[in-house]
Amino acid sequence: METILNIMDNSGAKNVKCIKVPKTSKKKKGRLKHIMIGSVQNIKPGKKVIKGSVMPILISRTKKNYVRNDGSFLRFSDNSGIVLSEKRNSPIASRSFGPSPLELKKDKNLKQISAILNKVY
Repeated sequence: METILNIMDNSGAKNVKCIKVPKTSKKKKGRLKHIMIGSVQNIKPGKKVIKGSVMPILISRTKKNYVRNDGSFLRFSDNSGIVLSEKRNSPIASRSFGPSPLELKKDKNLKQISAILNKVY
């Protein structure tokens, strides 16, 4: 079974199936702030994204606990991501929906992505 992620932006994709998580450990698990390669499963009509297309996805929410440096942990109710362009540093969408972690906003490599985030926790 592959992981199905919900998409939390207005790019047009609803669900994405995980194909590969590059540059990870031998366990091949995607965590918060990892970029994975995914295939679009469901789309919204009249948008940019095509069903079946393979695109990079930034993992932005996970059900698995994410432990912060101060000892607190963060857990969301679903696994979600943001669709990225082929350059892997800029999002296709212009805004995101729902909460997102503070770690995405503070990361220096993800400056363009932090511009579309609404609620940061």
